Amino acid sequence: MSYVEKCLAEESSGLGFVKLAHIEKTFTELKKCLEDQGEVGSLLSDPSLDMEMKEMCRADLDELRQLETRLCSQLGSLLIPEERYDKENALLEVLLRLELFKI
Repeated sequence: MSYVEKCLAEESSGLGFVKLAHIEKTFTELKKCLEDQGEVGSLLSDPSLDMEMKEMCRADLDELRQLETRLCSQLGSLLIPEERYDKENALLEVLLRLELFKI
């Protein structure tokens, strides 16, 4: 998480403004998700909670874990630096040399 915070603090990080804003939004959502997981986890450990409420908390916790996985994946893909030629078209030419595959 410190790398994300460092990128957000530096204005000249090499990331575009739109991408940086998207990273910040995703990172903020992830932090909120982790906080919510902590709150739901503390509710689950409360012995005075009835069974119906515990089931609802477990369902919420499962949803929050799925959201965490999705946000971590999304954040990871956002933090991968772009390659120099990513925005250019490329032409691949594949040549099969049959003489190399003679049996």
